Parts: sequence; structure tokens; C-alpha cells
Amino acid sequence: MLIDENARVDKVKNRIYLYFRGFMTIERAKELKETYRKAITECKPGFTTVTFAEEYKPGSPEVQDIVEEMTKMAEKAGIRKVARVVGETPLGAMQIDRLAKKNTIYPSRHFRTLEEAEEYLDSDQDEFSEPMKELTRVDKEKNRIYIKFQGKLDLKKALELKESYRKAIAECKPGFTTLTYAMGYKPATPEVQDIVADMTKMAEDAGIKKVARVVGESPLGGMQINRLAKMKTSYPSRHFRTEAEAEAYLDSDVD
Repeated sequence: MLIDENARVDKVKNRIYLYFRGFMTIERAKELKETYRKAITECKPGFTTVTFAEEYKPGSPEVQDIVEEMTKMAEKAGIRKVARVVGETPLGAMQIDRLAKKNTIYPSRHFRTLEEAEEYLDSDQDEFSEPMKELTRVDKEKNRIYIKFQGKLDLKKALELKESYRKAIAECKPGFTTLTYAMGYKPATPEVQDIVADMTKMAEDAGIKKVARVVGESPLGGMQINRLAKMKTSYPSRHFRTEAEAEAYLDSDVD
């Protein structure tokens, strides 16, 4: 199904094909955002996106703000993962990737060809067990909390995350576990660090059993969380590259 020249939707695959072309003006960026919004409404949560960015040129700060809004819009709608077709010139796609990782946690990769991109999206590589629309999710059967640390937390976002975690903890029984998504998390300011430290203490006081942090290939932010946790708590925690490894640890008797 063709939305317009900038996007089409494959309802069978639950997939959007989105075209970033050349140098983008603010007007064209707004048009692309609206196109993406319409395409998303044609999909179900768990959709995937192929982004064609072979000829895309890094945009102005105003355009970057719009692209960033697009990535957040997709995550809120329950996107599963993204594949960017970059050809031999990945520079523009690298900017998109950086903007996406500031505020979202869905996995994404770059590929030279559409065939490679499709193969990735059709696979279970980098798969999350369930799309997360909110900051936290509770699996009552597993007695487990899923929490996402996004990009660079400012004070307002940190307080929202703490409150979301508090509510999630209230839904769990003592002995609960937490899986923390920290793939794109950036080390935070001292004020935010204090809030994160309070969150770890809050979890210990409620009887948390252990924590697994998914850090992907960039563990720096997860390392800061770990340092803050060990300052005030004694529950065991480990870092993992993938969600599957983290789940296996939390399901096991290993500390």
C-alpha cells in the first residue's frame, strides 16, 4: 500500500518502507513526519521499518528535532526494530541512528542492501519479547519489571522514571526481578545520578532479588547505573548484550 512518494506499507509483513532522500528542508521533514504518522496508523504494534537513507544528507538542528520526534512517535506506537539501507554512504543514517538512540530503545542496524535489511527484520535478531510503549512494564507471572533508560536523562525524565518504577514495584511481590534496558543510556549529571541511586535503594527496600541490564555494544551508561546501585544496595546484578541473555540469567538460580 502506497501512502505517498515517501512511504509504503506492507500489511502482510506489518512493515513500513520510509524514504529519506537527499538534503531535507524543514518543510520536507514535516511532510515526512506526517507520512510516517499515517503509515504507522496502518500498522499493528510490533511493526518494523525499513529506512532508505543511501542519499540522505545530515540535516539542520531543526530538521534533526523533527527526525527525533519521528523516532519517538514510532516507539510509542510499538515499533519492534528498524533496518536502515545505507549503501556505501552511511553518514546521513548515522545521524538518524544517533537521534533515535537519544530517546528510544528499539534495536536498529545499518545494511548495504534492501535484501540484507529484510533478512534482519524477518529474523529474531535483537528481538525484544514485547514492544514497550511506556517507561516500565510488569510481567506479573514472572514477577518481573522491565524498565528502559533512554538516552541522556534530564531531571524531569529521571523523576518520571523513578515514579514509573515505584508504581511497577507496587504491582510486584518481594523477590521480584528487574530487566533494565540501557543500550543507549548516557552517563547522567550528579542530580540525576542521585535519583537513579534512590531508585536502586527503593527496589532493594521492596525486596528485589536481582537485576539484569541489557547494554548492547555500549555498556558505559549501564556501568554508571551499576556503580550507583552498588553504593547503596547489595542485590546481585549483571550486564548482558542481548535481552535473551538477560532473561536467561533472571530465570536461573545464578546470582
